[in-house]
Amino acid sequence: MTNSILYLVPLLGVVGLIVMAIKSAWVTKQDAGDENMQRLAGYIAKGAMAFLKAEWPLLLNKYETVLLVRDFL
Repeated sequence: MTNSILYLVPLLGVVGLIVMAIKSAWVTKQDAGDENMQRLAGYIAKGAMAFLKAEWPLLLNKYETVLLVRDFL
């Protein structure tokens, strides 16, 4: 049972990557919409990138803290 799970986890990861590649290709082929929709999409993308730029340092800080605590245990 344990051996089959060890093979199943990476396999499902690869399947997930394939599904997301297919979905990404489908979304990319869709019409971008009129000028108003494209402007709105630009605002959403800009806001998402601002969020990620603010979030990554916090996540990395927590990751470093976990690694330090793990090293002392």
